[in-house]
Amino acid sequence: MKKILFLLTFAGAVVLNGPIQAQNTVGILGGFNFAKFDIIHPGPGTEVNSKSFFCFGGLYERQFSERFSLVLQPQYMKKGTLVKDNSEGSEFPFSLTYLEMPVFLKYTFGDKVKPYLLAGPSFGYLLDAEVETDLGVVVFKGDMTEVTEKFDMGIGFGAGLNFPINRVTFFLEGRYLLGLTNAQKGGSFTIGAGSISEIITFEKEEDAFKNRGFQIMAGLAFPLGKSQ
Repeated sequence: MKKILFLLTFAGAVVLNGPIQAQNTVGILGGFNFAKFDIIHPGPGTEVNSKSFFCFGGLYERQFSERFSLVLQPQYMKKGTLVKDNSEGSEFPFSLTYLEMPVFLKYTFGDKVKPYLLAGPSFGYLLDAEVETDLGVVVFKGDMTEVTEKFDMGIGFGAGLNFPINRVTFFLEGRYLLGLTNAQKGGSFTIGAGSISEIITFEKEEDAFKNRGFQIMAGLAFPLGKSQ
């Protein structure tokens, strides 16, 4: 929480000290999220691996000075992980779908090709959560939405490259999202296949986990109005 307050305070200082004229930019972006759960109390024989998902969204950038800007990147993003139970030889892919809103402070440098650094909080709203396991003959699936917290919060930081092409900018970006909150709500849900089902119960603290993810993104940005 202290990190978030520091970033927001710093962003506010940049706004107050920046020039009156500012350039607004909008755009689109897409890429992959290499996601993984940080399971607080993994059981014996449990192996937690990353799982890749496609993500996409838009961006709005408000430039306050030649170097500093504030970036909003609303996205449709999947998070999750692949859990292996080595004692039983089974795998459990988890998939959580969020509307994600990173709010990044961005520092740009360079002239022609423009590298940049960014950091800030990221807020997620859960749309659905699923888990499945393939037993060879049948695939069991379960809806975990009711046992997963609706809101997720984390800190993101990364770097990228801007490639200006006339009035359009192509960019490549890599960043890491570090979840700060326990996404486990706790409760029971049903996992099954056809007429076969089983009730699974999660405890909020005992089965706690936080989202992690490394994203590789690419996109296009377009200035609004005339450049200053």
